[in-house]
Amino acid sequence: MNSKLKSLIGLCRKSGNLLCGATAVENAIKFRKCHLVLIAEDAGESIRRKIEGLCISSGINYKILFNKEWLGSAAGLDGKAVIAVKSKDFADGILKLF
Repeated sequence: MNSKLKSLIGLCRKSGNLLCGATAVENAIKFRKCHLVLIAEDAGESIRRKIEGLCISSGINYKILFNKEWLGSAAGLDGKAVIAVKSKDFADGILKLF
């Protein structure tokens, strides 16, 4: 699952359907511009609580997985605590891996 998930996240970023960082993800959730949020297990407690709460209140799927280093690596960036998938097709593909 790890390699398939990493590949999908990478493709998602290359296609312009990935948002990285707490502020960008928070805005995407508020304006319903994303279909899936991935949160690193080692994300800060306040960020994690805030993003989870927004996802729940907005009805957006979210998953907590791995760590910031892994999530950043999958996105082709330095460690990232949260990323959001804008494309429904990519979000569905990622969710099928769980």
